[in-house]
Amino acid sequence: MVRSLSDRLRARCLVAVAETGDPEMLREAEVSVVAVGLGQEVVGARLETARNIAIRAYPSEVADTAIEWLTARE
Repeated sequence: MVRSLSDRLRARCLVAVAETGDPEMLREAEVSVVAVGLGQEVVGARLETARNIAIRAYPSEVADTAIEWLTARE
């Protein structure tokens, strides 16, 4: 399930995907999605698309989603 979702998100959203949950939790997975870009609008759209794809693909399995912003300093 995680591999399939990761491949789909990478291909459709141009994001990086990593399984970041506890490897001991065999029945749970945590997936982190990262996007980098010059504008918050573009990056936000990619992350929202990734979120929607995950929810549509696995509606009963997605328990929570969150978007966090890190900004680079010049």
